[in-house]
This record gives sequence, structure tokens and C-alpha cells, in this order.
Amino acid sequence: MAELAASCQSDCEMLLKIIKSCIVKGERHRRWKSIKMAIRAAMSKKQVEDLQERIHFAQITTSLYSLALLKYEVQNVRVSLGDLKDRAESFETDQVDEIASLRIPLQRMHIEHPAHERPWPTVDSDSESTELHDKLQNISTIIDTFSRAFTAREHITEQHAILNSLRYKSRPIRHAAEPFLDLTRRRLAVSFRNALPAHLDITPLLLASVSPI
Repeated sequence: MAELAASCQSDCEMLLKIIKSCIVKGERHRRWKSIKMAIRAAMSKKQVEDLQERIHFAQITTSLYSLALLKYEVQNVRVSLGDLKDRAESFETDQVDEIASLRIPLQRMHIEHPAHERPWPTVDSDSESTELHDKLQNISTIIDTFSRAFTAREHITEQHAILNSLRYKSRPIRHAAEPFLDLTRRRLAVSFRNALPAHLDITPLLLASVSPI
């Protein structure tokens, strides 16, 4: 390849010299002579044929070397791809085995610690943490309110059962107690409503839940 490069350099210098001789000097608008005529003037027919053979040989040799280098690089890439494929398959197998090994402890953890007993995930952002805390507080308030409402309903139901069991002579007491029960029911609903946040109004639901049966 070094000899080929030296031969190509020599031929290129000769051709450049011939091309420079094509410039017509001494005129305002320079014109170029015919390159073919310049080559004929500078070289014999035998020299031109030898130059063509050298150029053709350089092209063939360069192509062969390029193909050999390309084949070598393709082989290297193929080996690298095969290695990467083996690594990927090995990694996938390891991941499957690892997941399978974690499945039993996860199932045991799920059984020992149900979802309702697991701690809430921590949130880094202060705003999201505040919003989550407010939602949890609202849910806790609603649960507590419904619990108190159902307790009150059971108490009122017991009172109605007692009033319904009274005899005819005691009915004036029963009729006098019913307005008191209705007032108590409404006061209880109002107190529950005041305990909730402003955007949570479940007064109609509470009144219905503690209404007489």
C-alpha cells in the first residue's frame, strides 16, 4: 500500500502539472486549453497507456483492501452482537430467577400485612404531602361521622321501640316525646355537619340515616 500511495502521488503531481499548463496566460479573460491536447503535448501515447493502467491498478487494489477491511469489521461487529445477545439472554434468565425467588416472600408479606395495614407511601413534595394529609383527614372525619350517626340511629331506634311498646294510657307521653326525638335528631345532624370540612355536606344523608324506622 505504501508503494501504491507513492505511485499515485507521482501520477497526481504529473497530472496537476499538465492541467496548470492548460491555462492561457497574458489575456484578460483566461481560457483553458483542451486537457486532451495538453496531455498529448506532454506525454506520449505509451505514457498515457501506462498512466491508465496504473490508475486502474490503484482502483482495483484500493477496492480489494477496502473489502478486506470491511469484512474484518463486519466479523468484529457480528462477534460483538453475539456476545451482547448471550449477555441479554443471561440477564433475562437471572431476572426471571430473581423474580421467582422474590415471589414467595412477597406473598408471605401480603398475607402477614394486608393492604389496609400497610403504611401510606411518603411524599417528598410539601404541597403533595399537605394535600394527602387533608384527604386522609377528611376520610377519617367522614368515617367518624358515619360511625356516630349509626350509633345515634341505634339509640333512637331503641327509644322508638320503647315508645311503641307503651300502653294506651301512656300514649300522651309518647306523642310528647316524638317532637323531642325529632329535635334531637336534627341537632345531631347539625353538629355532625359542623364537624366536617366546608365542601363536605352530608346533612341529608345523616337525617335519612337517623330517621325513625
